[in-house]
Amino acid sequence: MKEKKESKSNRIIVLGCGHTGTTLISGILHLNGFGFKKVSTQFEPLRLNELTARAKKEGLTKEIKKHIEKFFKSLDKKENKNWAVKDPKLCYWIDEIDNVIPKPYKVIFNFRKPGSTVQHLADDRVEFEGMSRKKAREDAESHYLLKNKNVMDFLKKKSKSENKKLLYVNYDDLVDRYLVNIIDRFVRKKLNYGFIKPRKRKAKEINVSEEVQKIYARAMKNYMNNISQVVVNYETVKNTSVAERVKTWCAEQRVKVRRNIWFLD
Repeated sequence: MKEKKESKSNRIIVLGCGHTGTTLISGILHLNGFGFKKVSTQFEPLRLNELTARAKKEGLTKEIKKHIEKFFKSLDKKENKNWAVKDPKLCYWIDEIDNVIPKPYKVIFNFRKPGSTVQHLADDRVEFEGMSRKKAREDAESHYLLKNKNVMDFLKKKSKSENKKLLYVNYDDLVDRYLVNIIDRFVRKKLNYGFIKPRKRKAKEINVSEEVQKIYARAMKNYMNNISQVVVNYETVKNTSVAERVKTWCAEQRVKVRRNIWFLD
């Protein structure tokens, strides 16, 4: 049965390992009315970034968790229960902070082929943390495994009704625009996808461990099942009004100036 009588709220948490398209999907949502002012160039809330950085260093203490709860309550009030939040570090503690996130909320979980993701993550560690290539590769694989497993274990625990509020996003299918109609259905809005830049997705594929390959295979299996569920549970979205398209275009121009990024037509 299609979800015709959903709550008017449209809260979205974007989860996923680094370099899996979380910035891409967050940028699309940000430009289409799910954003707010105080975000980084990666479309991450500055205040939440501060808190998750502290939690990574100190652990998720009761004090930090309380501040995270306060952040979400403030966000909910300011944005009238219509927002999208992305911070890759949330993957570490999503199960623990679930009870402080306003309900209901949806989850978009991004994943990508491990060979290219691990390559990007390893490059970051060599360039920004001065790791040796070998150590960077090991750390990148560990990072990929931990975040993907944490999120999928959390999603598996959710009830069947909650899983209706879940969307798996395969990075390559997103960039090739195969998921346009699916994402529109899920967020209940016709989106502008001008933020997608297909030519920039190229990444060298490297061999990864069997354990990493297995976690990717698990994500792919869940993805195929999930897409079918979204088609069943969500209605096709009609085209947006001229006013909405103008509003999105204006948002694009602001981001172009701010980040010096040129979008594809």
